[in-house]
Amino acid sequence: MYERLEKIINMYDVQPHGHELSTSTHYINGDDTQLNNSETMLYMLLNYMSNIDDVNLTNIDKSLLEKIDIKNFQVHKDLLDKMWSKFDKKSSPSRKVGDMFWSLLPYEELGDLRALDIGCGSGRYSEKIWNWSDKSLKSYTGLDVFPNKEWSKMKSWGLENSVQVDFHKTNIDLENLLDFIPDKTNFFMSQSAIEHIKYDLKYFQSIQKYIESVDFPVYQVHLFPASESLRLFLLHGYRQYGLNSIVKITKIFKDSSIELIKLCGNACNELHYEFITDPVYISRTGDMRETKAKEYDEKLYEAILKDSKEENHSPAFWALVIKNEN
Repeated sequence: MYERLEKIINMYDVQPHGHELSTSTHYINGDDTQLNNSETMLYMLLNYMSNIDDVNLTNIDKSLLEKIDIKNFQVHKDLLDKMWSKFDKKSSPSRKVGDMFWSLLPYEELGDLRALDIGCGSGRYSEKIWNWSDKSLKSYTGLDVFPNKEWSKMKSWGLENSVQVDFHKTNIDLENLLDFIPDKTNFFMSQSAIEHIKYDLKYFQSIQKYIESVDFPVYQVHLFPASESLRLFLLHGYRQYGLNSIVKITKIFKDSSIELIKLCGNACNELHYEFITDPVYISRTGDMRETKAKEYDEKLYEAILKDSKEENHSPAFWALVIKNEN
């Protein structure tokens, strides 16, 4: 048993203090459907230990932490009522709250928006950002490891609405991100993507190199799972992010203003566990968003309101906003 564990530890390059190009202590990919029981247990254990260190702020550089403006995402009842019907009723709590956050960003600060979306999936955020930014999106480039059948449809949508839409199948862990950044890109975005990037620090270092090469403002917005997401999503990507990990990212951008917003609190998290985590992954009785759709919709509405009123000590997701004015 111990020999097998030692072999797995060596195979996945487990490093208690992290890696030079990654915030992770290991390289076990939770998305790998071929993980055996030992690998699965080690993934959960290592991420749990990393998350505990993050909660305790072990070994964190307090001077770097002080440069981050940390706040709760709050949405009041009147605004929630106005927005509620605009979002997918069956979205997970973190996806719905995340989309609310995206919809409220001050896109007008950048003027014409030229976006690069890492881990773009279907590319549907091109249309969403176009709408939320009052149609200021002029170009959108999506990168993903896997091609998506929706890409051709989104390209056609772009032609119809005077938005240059492009997609590239690429693995930025293996290729140079700088080769895929179009000229005049001023907005880097990702939605639940960086936890799937093995060398996440390398990715952000590449963005900083790009920023240093241009003379106009560049904004970044990245939404990714916080420590609490380990119990909600279980095997998902390489990691979750606590403040220790986030500081490793933000110190790359020394001349930027940085905001960190907490998305989803205890109420949303417990609802996620009750309607998604337990029935889908543990008891395997089926996704309750399907079988109890009306109840889920009503409870999520109340959970978002409750989380907006309380101090959030256990966010499910973070929104990291990095602004470089150049």
